[in-house]
Order: sequence, then structure tokens, then C-alpha cells
Amino acid sequence: MKGGLVIGALLVAACSDVGAQDANGGSGGQTSAGGSFGSGGWTSAAGSFGNGGWTSAGGSFGGAGGSFGNGGWTSGGGSFGSGGQWIGAGGAWDEWGKECIPDDDEVTSGGAATSCSGVPSRMPVKRVLVSGASSPDGLIYLFGGQATRTRTSACHAPLMAYDPATGRYRTLASAPVSLYDTPAVVFTNGTLMALDRELVLYDPATDSWRKGVAPPRILVARAATVAPDGRVFFLGGVPWGDAAPDRADAYDPVTETWSSLPPLPFGSQWSRAVTAGGRVYVVGIQTAVFDPATQQWTELPKPPTERYDLGAGVDPQGRIITFGGSPIGGPGPTNVVEIFDPVAASWSTGPRMAAATSMFATGTACGGRLFAFGGENGEPGPLDALDLAQVYAPENGSWMVSR
Repeated sequence: MKGGLVIGALLVAACSDVGAQDANGGSGGQTSAGGSFGSGGWTSAAGSFGNGGWTSAGGSFGGAGGSFGNGGWTSGGGSFGSGGQWIGAGGAWDEWGKECIPDDDEVTSGGAATSCSGVPSRMPVKRVLVSGASSPDGLIYLFGGQATRTRTSACHAPLMAYDPATGRYRTLASAPVSLYDTPAVVFTNGTLMALDRELVLYDPATDSWRKGVAPPRILVARAATVAPDGRVFFLGGVPWGDAAPDRADAYDPVTETWSSLPPLPFGSQWSRAVTAGGRVYVVGIQTAVFDPATQQWTELPKPPTERYDLGAGVDPQGRIITFGGSPIGGPGPTNVVEIFDPVAASWSTGPRMAAATSMFATGTACGGRLFAFGGENGEPGPLDALDLAQVYAPENGSWMVSR
């Protein structure tokens, strides 16, 4: 399911952004770099997308169960191949990535909330594939996202900060990279850290970004959390090249160096990670815990609802709250809430979210309240993003949603 969305996004982006589209549609299909899309499938550089799958220079994707070929997918001078990177019209991704959200839509706004106990303010702009991170000063940073999943497969990375105490959003500097999927974001050591294909670091004091040290392997849509020793764990992800989805890496924000961790006990994609009780947990379709004392992963009971693109946080009691996401097998985003008790190593059901959502940002503020921003609800159509903000109050087990 998810992989199909990725490939579809690449094909849409290629047609709309690279500029290699022909007006000859219909039964004969569209043409691009000498190829066609129609009853015979899409062809380019001797490849095809049809009953036999997608092929390019010896590789295949589709019914034959193949893969992207070494030659990659080419259209209008661009390629996606052995290097693991899309190159469009002779340039790198950043040179053709478009803005996810128009600048004039990003304004300082909000103000419905008057205190942390109030209803959260609606976002000033819709976002899906967005991530969030909380800072010690009570702000929640919202990074990345697109206004709709069908606009482009890569776009620049806007940043916004939400103040739960005042209910106001503030637009900040955009990162100097383009994003492919939901970025992994944490706030640590006075810095907002975000990883997609590249690591970028944001300094709130100067409202500026810089690129960090490149990760040893490239995966996107990774889970991230600050471990008890201060390092940032980046877990699993969608392979970009020869990386494996069970890969685990640690980044030291003090020395700015990477190190490898023992691999996860399973491949983990579009999951979430949290730190609770001195240990690191990854949750989603499966659950596991990492013990820093033994440097080992232990697989834990699966959640009742196996989901990806969910939210996760830790309540004041040390329980792990998982919410929203897209269940395996559909039918679409859910508002289900499930709670993992690390002491009992068991799952229970919690109060449902006010609105179903997936691919959304999360943050913790106001004494342990869990926030959810944006996402998409799976309504028919182009999967437009949401501008809703939701908050879970653990003191009374209730959800509130912006009006």
C-alpha cells in the first residue's frame, strides 16, 4: 500500500515537475523521453509500466515482483537509480523541489487558546506528512509537510512554532533542503534536529539552519527520540539505496558524530519512537524496547491495532500513548488510541481522538498534554491535508479539537 503511494508520487512528480510530458494522451498514452503510458504501459529508456511491471535498464517494478533497475527511471534528463537519489534535468533534488506550502499562506495567526487548558487553535495552513518536536520552553515546532500529497514528491521544508499557552502560531525560517517523506524531528541540546535524506539543525536563537553531518546510510520516514544518554536514536525507515529497514543509528549532538546501534528485531517503517523509564521504545505495527544497560533490543507484544504513520507520546504516569495512524489493511486513518504499560508489558484501549488522522505532527507540552497537528483523514479525493489541532488531557482522559 504505502510503497504504491511512493511510486505514484514519483510518477506524478515526473510528469508535472520535470516537464517531459507530451500532449498525446488517450488510448495511445502519453509520451516522455520516447516512452508511452496507456494500454501498453509507460515506457522510457526501454522500460515499461504495465502488466509485466515497470522496467528500466534491466530492472522491474510490478507484477514481475521486480525493483528499480541500475539504470534508474529517466524522464526529461532526470534519473532515479543506483545512486539512490532523484536527479532532475541535470540537477539535484533541491534544485527542482517546489514549495510544499505557498509563503503567503504562512502567517502568524491563531490565538483561540488563552491557556494550556484551553482548546488548541486551528492551524493557519493545512499540512500532511508533517512532524513535531517539543522544546523545554513549552513551544511545539512543526516541521515539513505538504498542502496535499498529490502536489509533488519533494518540496522545501517550512518551519512553524506553536505556543500552547497563547494558541498562536509563528512562521520561522525554512530549512535549506527538500523533503521526501515525514521527517524525523527532535529537540535537544538547544537545537531542533531533523532528518530526511539529510540532517539539518535549527537554532531558535538566530532563526537559522545549517546542514549537519551526513548519516551513514540514507533512510526516510524514520522514528526518532532522544535516548537517556543524550544521543538521538534514528530507527528503521524506508530504505534509500542499500540500507535495511531494521537499521538503527545514534547521533551525538555534542560531538556531531554518528554510530551504529544493534539492529531492530524487525523492519520498522513509518513508526514512532519514545523514551520512557530510561529505555527506548519503537511503536507502530510492532513494538520493541532497547535497554541501554544491555545494549539489546527486546520484542514486545504487538498493539491491538497495527498502524503506521501514527502519533506517540508518554503520559505523566510513564505510559506510552499511541494515537491515530493508518491501520494495516485499511480502510484509512483512524482515531483509535491504545496505551502500552511498560511495567506490565501490556496494551489497553484509551479514549478515541476527536478526529481520525494520519501522517500528522505530535508534541508534548503543558504538563504532559499530547498534541496532534494536521495530517489527513482519508476522505475521497486527492487526500488533502487537515488544519485541525487536537490535544489529549491525561488528567481526565479527554480529547479536544480546534474549532
